[in-house]
Amino acid sequence: GVPDEHAAKRAFVNAQLALYERECAGNFWWTYKKQQGGDSGWAMRDAVERGVFPAWVGLKAKSGHMVEVDAGVEGRKVLAKDKVLGEHVGWWSKHPGHYEHWRFEEGFLRGWDDAYLVFSSSPTTAGSIPEIGFKGAWAKRRAAEHANAKGSSSLWEYEHGINQGINAARVDFVQACC
Repeated sequence: GVPDEHAAKRAFVNAQLALYERECAGNFWWTYKKQQGGDSGWAMRDAVERGVFPAWVGLKAKSGHMVEVDAGVEGRKVLAKDKVLGEHVGWWSKHPGHYEHWRFEEGFLRGWDDAYLVFSSSPTTAGSIPEIGFKGAWAKRRAAEHANAKGSSSLWEYEHGINQGINAARVDFVQACC
């Protein structure tokens, strides 16, 4: 009646990777290796060797060269923005209050553009494609810049837009380029 230990560890790793991909700047393991090998729940090297942890995480360049952004990206950005902005406005229309949805829209566009700027920089020597990490901190810094230029009310909408833009750009990039 004991569940498969490796399957349980794989499920944990997949959940952790999804959470860290969404909220942080990557992932970590408790240690690279232990003096006594074989502990795939604690040591990264053992987890990879046993298939608990994937051998590669993140985006990898196909050719190891600079990623070329295709000509359709601007059109896809507008479509993605319109869809997400519509959902945002629709949800908040059910809740009375004063909103500045234009800030969400500007944040979305900034997040998308920032993400694509980072994607299109040179891959690392290992061939990984750079991505924005610590998206929450990134959004707060961009929101501070936005507040200096356009005032500080409803900055939460701008920050939310930034995060939505970064996430949508990643989905678009993976579909279009990888």
